[in-house]
Amino acid sequence: MIYAGYIHFNGAQDKINKLITAINSLIPTNAKVIIKNSLVLCYGKISNEQDMDDIWENDTSLLLGRVFDKNHNGSFKKEDFKNYADLSKKAVLEKIWGKYVYINLNNSTQLFEIVLDSTGQLPFFIILSRMETFYFRPI
Repeated sequence: MIYAGYIHFNGAQDKINKLITAINSLIPTNAKVIIKNSLVLCYGKISNEQDMDDIWENDTSLLLGRVFDKNHNGSFKKEDFKNYADLSKKAVLEKIWGKYVYINLNNSTQLFEIVLDSTGQLPFFIILSRMETFYFRPI
């Protein structure tokens, strides 16, 4: 899976269109976009047969990658993630394993919390700009 996105604090539509164009140039299908408050994620699969990564989404957070449930030693279900809207960074590490990036909007602080799996198998880079933060996964 390839993804790119940003956290913005002003108009975003022109940047969304640029992200879609960039992702579409690298994948065989159309890119998908998720918008959560000021967080924008554009993504797509390079290969449907070999790419097992996925996106989990709930009210306040996103989980990207390939993850498993630590408690049940099996696949992590999308329905389960919808119930974990308020997972802390510590709880993420206790409940799931795999290669992932977890992005959560902490409603009490209005800050984004980002957790990367300890193996570092899912590359994640952040570029800070004046009013925006860009993040991406290289090919």
